[in-house]
Amino acid sequence: MNEQWKAGEIIELGHYPQSGAGTHEPIEWKILKVDGERAFVTSVYALDAQPYHAGAGQGTSENPTKNNSGTGTTGTLADLIPSGFQEVTWEGSTLRAWLNGYFQNTAFSTDEKACLMDVDELMDKVSLLACDDNINDAEMFPSDASTGCRATPYAAGLYADDIEKDRQASAKKPLLPRASYWLKNKGIVIHGTPMEGVLGVSCGRFNLVDRLAVRPVLMVNLTSYETLLQGRGQKGSVLGRLFKPKKAIAHRFEEEEKISVKVKKDGSMIILECDELDIHITMKNPGEQASQALAINLLKAIEGDAETQYAFGELCWSHCQNYHEAVRWFRYAANQGHPIAQVNLAEACFDGKGVEQDLQAAFHYTLESAKNGFPQGMFNAGKCYENGWGIERNLDEAIKWYDKAAEEGIAEAAALRDALL
Repeated sequence: MNEQWKAGEIIELGHYPQSGAGTHEPIEWKILKVDGERAFVTSVYALDAQPYHAGAGQGTSENPTKNNSGTGTTGTLADLIPSGFQEVTWEGSTLRAWLNGYFQNTAFSTDEKACLMDVDELMDKVSLLACDDNINDAEMFPSDASTGCRATPYAAGLYADDIEKDRQASAKKPLLPRASYWLKNKGIVIHGTPMEGVLGVSCGRFNLVDRLAVRPVLMVNLTSYETLLQGRGQKGSVLGRLFKPKKAIAHRFEEEEKISVKVKKDGSMIILECDELDIHITMKNPGEQASQALAINLLKAIEGDAETQYAFGELCWSHCQNYHEAVRWFRYAANQGHPIAQVNLAEACFDGKGVEQDLQAAFHYTLESAKNGFPQGMFNAGKCYENGWGIERNLDEAIKWYDKAAEEGIAEAAALRDALL
């Protein structure tokens, strides 16, 4: 029986809120490793968001112990911990207690709990991926990208993922969303405000009291799991996989997410959709051929063509009045150095249209456009320096950029330059 189960397969076990609608849906788990009748699995999605240690308030540690000379420390670990820091171990963390208490009791019925084995020497039935033992195991995760996962809508609604926001903001094309989730650390975690985070316990640097996504792991007894499936009329054998029930399947092999663009009609409107990337563009029906051309070009934009991204930004801004969507495409093109997209994005940031007003960001994209040789960007850079918009006022720089814009044929730039001389 055990040879029928393979790494990469997806099984269903337990139920937990995921859609955000208040209902409990089946939890999908990816098999990372099979050892005899045991399967080491991780949830396909991050299921919740919790602090690593809820009790990690402002530090209580005493000052490091000085040596007799008063010029150094005694050399112990405690001596390396600055004043105002706390020590937290995985064993004593509130996250571990939450996983093996609330989460386990909420997610699994009594017969489902019978399928769970001890994950590690701590005899936990639910745990987390470990920094070195799991994440750096090439068999489980052959690439950095393979360690990523999405957060369920329920989990995503519980925390703000600043690292993911920065990742998306700096992208040159639409990226599949990826949650930052906690990893466990067998050693001591140092917590304290001066560090602005912790080392070695997460996909990034976070404060222990911050809510971060939680992606649990289990050790499943495959014999017990098959018995559970058979009792529910869901066969786990090879034949059972060929003749899957019409309802929710018990397990499947992981399929790579494929990006697709759909064209829908709604009266006189058409809708371009890419659900995987949360893209929804609605516009007046341009006709059958034009609709298909738009879909093809949207795929080009998704794949990273800067000129097409800029064009879609213009379309969303002028034709659809969807400023938020326009800013998205201007940003992708701007991040690839498209000078007109940089000017458009800068103006959106100045006005707070489709994005929060951000004068520093507006100046950044204006200057990038100017450096890329776009005359309007040069002129706008001069105005920023003259008026102190998003940058400290600097008349010498203003004159320089007005002069460059004037050389490119912008008459107003020459007049403003002369007024400053």
